[in-house]
Amino acid sequence: MQKQKTTTDSTALDDTDTMRYRAVDPRSGRNTKLGPIWAVYADRRTCPDSCSLKGNGCYAEMHHWIRKFWYSAHQSLDEVLARISALPSRALWRWGVAGDLPGADGNIDGPALMRIVDANRGRRGFGFTHKPATPDNIRWIALANAHGLTLNWSAEGLADADRLANLRAGPVVAVIPSDSPVKGIRTPEGRSVVVCPAEWKPGVQCATCGACANPHRQAVIAFRAHGLGRKYVDRLLTQPELELNR
Repeated sequence: MQKQKTTTDSTALDDTDTMRYRAVDPRSGRNTKLGPIWAVYADRRTCPDSCSLKGNGCYAEMHHWIRKFWYSAHQSLDEVLARISALPSRALWRWGVAGDLPGADGNIDGPALMRIVDANRGRRGFGFTHKPATPDNIRWIALANAHGLTLNWSAEGLADADRLANLRAGPVVAVIPSDSPVKGIRTPEGRSVVVCPAEWKPGVQCATCGACANPHRQAVIAFRAHGLGRKYVDRLLTQPELELNR
């Protein structure tokens, strides 16, 4: 089967050329959970308003030094792509320690995303998205996963994880209450749930785990609410009347 070409004309970009990013090398990142891998912070405008955590317990918004890196993003997408393209073969790296995929609010800028996919070729980039599961967004996420950039749908709770997993357009992660056990969890539809090992296993980091970079993963990886906003997140996840904005 002929490999689909994903390179696009940069002139097709929407407002992505005005957005700012920040590529952080392992020596200056100081992220003990992430470990010694390259990471990118994305413009705050990429975060969709449909995310229930936005302004309501978001870890990136409330963590002092993550917020500092995020709010000081100053590089163009071209600059960040050049850094990604220069990474060694098979290098593990993360898109969006804070922020989301290119595109304002709920829309993914597909051409810009495909430029990231191209820069990642031969490497093991991974990221997460809270963008809503619109038909166009589903198509772009599926395409990125098929071409080597692992993008995880971010769910707000385990029922939402089932909804996103049923799209069959990429692996799924979920935020769960802070007091959740680390083993023996399943989604309402019976999917296996693995709490992020870096949260409870000594010495484990993204750099040594890599599970979120596996596009074929069946299990849902869960992150327990943590940080200064965990009480807000716990309340959102335990309110039975909560209606997620989709």
